[in-house]
Amino acid sequence: MRFRKLVTGRGLLCLSLTILATGATSVAPAENGDVQRVSDLLAGKSPTDLARFQGELWACTGLDGKVYHLNTTLTQISATIDNPHGIGVIPNLTRTFGIALTDADRFALLASRRIDSTTSVWEIREVTPGGVEEPSGFFPYSPPNSDTANLRGLTFDDSTGDYWTLDVSNDVLLRFDSTGTRQTIDLPGQNPGNSTIQGEGVAYFESNLYVAYGDLFASSANQLLQVTSAGTETGVHVPLLDVPGQVAFGCELVRSGSLVRAAVLTEGGDVVEVEHTIPSTPPPSQLSCRLTTSNHVTLSWNNNGPGADGEYVGSSLNVLRNGTPVSTVVGGATTFTDRSPLEGESSYAIEATGTLNSPPSFPCDATVGPGGLIDFAIFPGRSPFDIGRDASSGDVFVSDDLTSEIYHYDENLDILGQIPTNQLTNPGAIAYVPSIDIPTLDPPFFVTIENVLAVGRTSSNLVALIDLTGSVLTTFPLQSAEISIGGLSYNPATEEFICVDRVSKDIFVFDSSGRFEESCFPRGPVTQLGPIELGISFDEAGGVYLAAFEDGLVRELISEPDLSGGCIATQNKFTLQSLGDGYDTEEDFTGGIQIDENTLLIAGRGSNAIFRVLVEPFTSPFQRGDATRDSVIDITDAVRIANALFVLGAPALSCQDAGDTNDDGVLDVSDPLYLLWHLFLGGPPPPPPFTSEGIDPTFRDNLGCEA
Repeated sequence: MRFRKLVTGRGLLCLSLTILATGATSVAPAENGDVQRVSDLLAGKSPTDLARFQGELWACTGLDGKVYHLNTTLTQISATIDNPHGIGVIPNLTRTFGIALTDADRFALLASRRIDSTTSVWEIREVTPGGVEEPSGFFPYSPPNSDTANLRGLTFDDSTGDYWTLDVSNDVLLRFDSTGTRQTIDLPGQNPGNSTIQGEGVAYFESNLYVAYGDLFASSANQLLQVTSAGTETGVHVPLLDVPGQVAFGCELVRSGSLVRAAVLTEGGDVVEVEHTIPSTPPPSQLSCRLTTSNHVTLSWNNNGPGADGEYVGSSLNVLRNGTPVSTVVGGATTFTDRSPLEGESSYAIEATGTLNSPPSFPCDATVGPGGLIDFAIFPGRSPFDIGRDASSGDVFVSDDLTSEIYHYDENLDILGQIPTNQLTNPGAIAYVPSIDIPTLDPPFFVTIENVLAVGRTSSNLVALIDLTGSVLTTFPLQSAEISIGGLSYNPATEEFICVDRVSKDIFVFDSSGRFEESCFPRGPVTQLGPIELGISFDEAGGVYLAAFEDGLVRELISEPDLSGGCIATQNKFTLQSLGDGYDTEEDFTGGIQIDENTLLIAGRGSNAIFRVLVEPFTSPFQRGDATRDSVIDITDAVRIANALFVLGAPALSCQDAGDTNDDGVLDVSDPLYLLWHLFLGGPPPPPPFTSEGIDPTFRDNLGCEA
């Protein structure tokens, strides 16, 4: 969901700009999240949060220990005062991450102060706009999960006299005073404590909280999300899609007639103001777009209308695709499936019709076709490295190279637990091995090991075979020039291990005892391709490799090296844009990959999540042999297949897979004969799906089936 590429029809930055000599840029009045002003006065000063006093903005910084006062038009720094926290002395540095105006017209400043090499403490200090520190306004604050907490932004709740801050490591809002934490709110739309929220700002405004919000698909905050002080999401959001640069830090709001004006800080230190109309009826929220294995787009959302459970009473909901309605559902609906989507990337939104004066929801993107996002799961560890999968059960195993842990998921990516790793050192690469023959010195000179994990070390080229209790059954080195094992895969037909060398980015193949067999470098028809990331997966169905490359593409590679030592890329490739911003620019954005029927599992190192994307769509369900599509298999089906093959002008089969009765991937004379042999001579039945409709297990045979 690459939000920054969306164009929604509202006025953009192409509105007339007037460059002011004093450092601010203005545009014509607008609404709905449009940029009104950009000021670079604080660029280079590392501002971290904003507060508003008497209509003007004040900003704290993280490095220089100053607080800056900006005038109303953001064209001048009116004053600079010292931050009472200071900046400390290396290595015991102090950084200020939040500023808020209290009801006593004082600025409260939230800072982190390092007291030794491993410990930091959080504290509040107050200072007047004139720069006078208030000794009575000092107190330390110990947040929940203090060993992992990273507090960003500060705001003052004048209804309770408490402060609010955002813990960006644990994705929670914290309300506290000098006595400690009084309330914890999980941010909406994510798994508490295990998600990746982008954005580091919070503001209390007109009895609600506004949080700089962006999920793991965005590279920065893309909206200010309104949340009540009780922790309920309202559906109101201020879009930040048109803000130039990445929104990284604090936010502040003020009323401007019928509009609100929000100020945010970008990663480069610019102060950007946007205007927005707060709707009388909030739109639907938390819209998500997911692709099905049959290439349909499923939408789900939360309603925020005036009726029970948020129903938009007296209204229906339009499903918008690229700004155009494609369907209408009832006002209480929360799901919709687009069964005729457009190939490629589309933007979806949900909008209430009628007189409710509700704008469209915040959009989501869907990639239709190969590379489209099926689902994802937040990774509970620190950094997913590689993936293995048990094809018989569908269970998934993910290694974490930073914590030396291996996580066990079911086929739906629900966590089942962890595999003990106390007998391993630096586990990284991982592959599931259903069966392998290990050479021995005694007759029969091999021993068969089944249902184990092959685990490669990040510190050496040693591979261990472990069972699902974590017990090491055997180890062997990969006997080659020293390599650094990236992604690991296993070919059960040949009992070979395939891995990526993290240094050369070449592909290496070893036998069951670790003896080197061959290597190859990825290349196109003429020249060598760019580097592979970490991931490599052997696709048994096609006898090819799938590899994720640093340019954000997954390519299919022929597994037999050519005469020059290259693994040649086929025409089959797809982009990973559905994984979010940075898929094609961030190094190690993807980790290991693993084929899973017609989908690909991906370790999202850049997003700390496990993704499942489409490789090739399933066709519609069918029954093999039912060429007439009448749910009865008899001689008329054999005649129908023969006519389609040999009678000039006869209609083609609407379901070629149904006509491929022997499932050899080719429609020819053998298919009607095979069916007749089964019907009248006791021959074997057609392969699955047979006796009832189902999905083609050999879907990569280039034969399809219309719905």
